[in-house]
Amino acid sequence: VREAIDNPAVIGEWNVKVVEAGDYEIRLRRWPLEANTAIDAPLPPGADVPGEVPFRASPGNAVPAVKATVRVGELTVDAPVEPGDKEVVFNLSLPAGRTKMSAFFTTNKGMKVGAFYAYVRRK
Repeated sequence: VREAIDNPAVIGEWNVKVVEAGDYEIRLRRWPLEANTAIDAPLPPGADVPGEVPFRASPGNAVPAVKATVRVGELTVDAPVEPGDKEVVFNLSLPAGRTKMSAFFTTNKGMKVGAFYAYVRRK
């Protein structure tokens, strides 16, 4: 997650089950909610621990995103990303059923980087 910009090909899919058809809010983030960090900002390294060097000891790479995309089943929606945005919010009407969801950011150079955090709630 911290080195996403170095490995843009890693855009995964989530298997999802929409239990009830309806309106949903999907919030895409580069960093977890508790980090309170912008998509285009680096994440500072975390505290060291005794023994091995923890993964969190390396800084997280910023993503100079200009667009966010979410795909749920056959539905694909894009939205702009402004400098300093911490998340991009999509409001979608989804049918009930099993499907796949993927989400990514597109950088100012056209590179696609996975949106590692997606928060979904039924409205």
